[in-house]
Amino acid sequence: MYRGDNRRVNYQQVDMNQVLSGSMRAPGEAVGQIALECAMDELAEQLNIDPVELRRRNEPEQDPSKGIPFSTRKFIACIDQAAEQFGWNQRNAKPASRLEGDWWVGMGMAAAARGNSLGPSEARATLQADSSKALGVKAVIETDMTDIGTGSYTVFTQVAADLLGLPIIDHIEMKLGDTSLPPAVGSGGSMGAASSGSSIYLACQQLREMIAEKVGLYPDTIQLDNGQIKQVGEHEANFVETVIEAGKEKVAGLGDNIVDKVADLKDKLAEITGISLTESKEYDFSNFQTHSLADIVAQYDDQKLSAKGQIAPGKNAKSHRQASFGANFAEVAVHRVTGEIRVKRMTGAFAAGRILNHKTATSQCYGGMVFGIGSALMEQGDSR
Repeated sequence: MYRGDNRRVNYQQVDMNQVLSGSMRAPGEAVGQIALECAMDELAEQLNIDPVELRRRNEPEQDPSKGIPFSTRKFIACIDQAAEQFGWNQRNAKPASRLEGDWWVGMGMAAAARGNSLGPSEARATLQADSSKALGVKAVIETDMTDIGTGSYTVFTQVAADLLGLPIIDHIEMKLGDTSLPPAVGSGGSMGAASSGSSIYLACQQLREMIAEKVGLYPDTIQLDNGQIKQVGEHEANFVETVIEAGKEKVAGLGDNIVDKVADLKDKLAEITGISLTESKEYDFSNFQTHSLADIVAQYDDQKLSAKGQIAPGKNAKSHRQASFGANFAEVAVHRVTGEIRVKRMTGAFAAGRILNHKTATSQCYGGMVFGIGSALMEQGDSR
């Protein structure tokens, strides 16, 4: 979490005759983070340095434990934004220096961090004609990923709807939690959206490529919007396409004799195999013309087409440290007689990558802050 050439980590285990208890969420990380942040505060006090400044001075350029670069690290940005909104500059660094009636009031801050993990996941996406739908087509997304209240149904539906250009409410059917479906990573470790979400993304992306080929567009020039297929932008040829096009021009320069031989070969293959190698239908997208997605899907066998997406950890998992970061600031009051504790206000800023759903992501941030309050006030538990 922080830079430092010299570090020592100790663990102590004590056998006790008590009912077994364990972490509810973030096993190990949550408990360890409390210990680390308390140590940073104690160090800041002994050095007479502002806790924010101490963390800023010890911001690492790379992962201090593995010596590899961060994929991204916005911890200082989170501290700066949260400190400004919270009013950290009004803090009195001297403990027990602000008394409001019978309440001692103080301010504190702590870092938040959570590793970003990816697990093997697969998903199947199917577009099929459906006359009962307003657009005449629907998408069915299948994976055995679960939703335990974390919003999998909502977020995955959004991903599919965005890529396939269909309304979220009634044109996307999401099937989860059945082991007969393509296997996924499951709920746990904050991996669901990154893992299963990515496999769904890749399956839908493959559908887009299949449709683009069907209508004579490129994957980077096709747009699916409200059940319509549109052409947007200009295609930029890659190296392979450039080489192929150059080969075509070279063949064309050999004269009509080669072209005639190719045509004869196509006719003979059709006669032997019974499969006609006729050119695919051309679709006109000039002057902003569009074509119905339902009409295209209806041309496939059984009036549907499917694609499978899969993802697994790659070289980035070893070459870069991936994590999200945040900063929490709190104003707390402690009764000078009874010792009662009241959290007056909190401010948190978090850099969590691409936000798939603003409402559910905000709820996760609130939940983490509430969990932090509970851990700080009730960290010494007794389950006897």
